[in-house]
Amino acid sequence: AAGAAAGALLLVRRLVLAAERAAGGRVGESAQVFAALVPRGLTSAVLVSMTLQAKVPGGERFLVLTFAVILLTNFYMTWRLDAAEKSLAAA
Repeated sequence: AAGAAAGALLLVRRLVLAAERAAGGRVGESAQVFAALVPRGLTSAVLVSMTLQAKVPGGERFLVLTFAVILLTNFYMTWRLDAAEKSLAAA
């Protein structure tokens, strides 16, 4: 089920980019925004909490690592969106 959902998201992404290209839009700028929004952590947080509920040995370590990665990807997303906005403002 997760693979089908990921495949559907990739298909939707391609369709949106193709529609923008057909409408004469600048795909590079949209691609920057899409790339910035991709790294999210909800799935990772849910999966690591399941390991904690199942009392998997060492699960606490995964919790710390997971939330560190989520935090870093949110900083990355903010940086990428800022760069995309500056690029759009300059155009």
